[in-house]
Amino acid sequence: MAEFERARACYEHGRHGDAIRELTALLDEEPENERAWRLLAACYYAQRKYAQAEPALVRCTELAPLDPAVWTNLGLVLRKQERWQDARRCLEYALSLDPESAHAREELEKVNTREPHPQPRPAPLVACTNCGTQNDPVNVFCSNCGQRLPREVCPKCGGSNPPGTIYCQHCRAVQRQHPRLSRQRRDRLIVWVSAVLGLLLVFALATGSILWSARQTREQQAQREREQRARVAREAAQRARTEGPVQPLATPTPTLSAPTYTPPPTTPREPTCPCILISWRINNGAIQYNEFMRPGPGRRFVCIHVFILNAGYSEFPVHPWYFSVVGYDRVKYEVPAFVNVHNDLQCVTLYDGGATSGNVCFEVPRDLKGIARVECEPLVLFRSWNITVVHDRELRAVLR
Repeated sequence: MAEFERARACYEHGRHGDAIRELTALLDEEPENERAWRLLAACYYAQRKYAQAEPALVRCTELAPLDPAVWTNLGLVLRKQERWQDARRCLEYALSLDPESAHAREELEKVNTREPHPQPRPAPLVACTNCGTQNDPVNVFCSNCGQRLPREVCPKCGGSNPPGTIYCQHCRAVQRQHPRLSRQRRDRLIVWVSAVLGLLLVFALATGSILWSARQTREQQAQREREQRARVAREAAQRARTEGPVQPLATPTPTLSAPTYTPPPTTPREPTCPCILISWRINNGAIQYNEFMRPGPGRRFVCIHVFILNAGYSEFPVHPWYFSVVGYDRVKYEVPAFVNVHNDLQCVTLYDGGATSGNVCFEVPRDLKGIARVECEPLVLFRSWNITVVHDRELRAVLR
């Protein structure tokens, strides 16, 4: 009984889930405990799980068949499920056990208001097979020709129904079963359903195979592009090491001069297509200074002129924010500065063979010795390009 008391305490405090677990464990040991079944139904009813509360109340009616409260609660649960006929029978039986039960009478009125008692339908006339005269269903012989009238008597209510009636028109009792499918038609239906399911399975497998192959192809192409970009990056790093040190700036001036560039001794290789070729050079003369646009303390502006060529791709997006510069201090400056410059880089889309150019301004430290390289990283999901960024002189050598 300790488990029942704990379950009742959980129910009173609104912890219906804990109460259900306690009662389930108790009913596994004591399946004849009617109080536990009734409390379990109350917990399910509090959670508005009427379909689960119904079996518990049915078990209560088996353990206490003469308790009108159990039948009233069962009728209430059936009414919540909109099963009006079953609810009416339970509530009427509860009133037969306790005619003074106000709860059962109130619930029965709700059921009758929502689903009133069906009124008996008027008995249909029976037509004579000889002369076609319509006769009252209580007649045994035709009132016109005296021929015996065809009729089917309901075994439940004794009412007369027209020939071939499946349900009685008075009490809705079953007169005869619905015609069943023949064995041959049933086998044919099974074959058709199996064929359709087989075709759907084959279509699903084919679609999955095609999607898997396409995914493998995309992954292989992405791997090849990553390897190609890594190879280009290694070659650019090798060229940067062979160029030698760059002469530092003489004095810190508001503008930056282009670093001394020595072309590599070897002949530059032809670019691998498709690729995106980008050249850059310092162009500080394009900056337009005014009283509202000045660098911060210890900072200066540097303007980079970039030239972009799409060689082989269907399209390539261009945006100033895709560019960043790396100084000789090995620091990457990503976000461009909002400075008025001549011929600034526009946001465009380059199709195969298209080219554009423009200036991008960055804010860098005043004591920066120079710009080592320029990087371009388009912010586009699920797309990758083979991007080659070189100095202006190197690109001219390649295109030559």
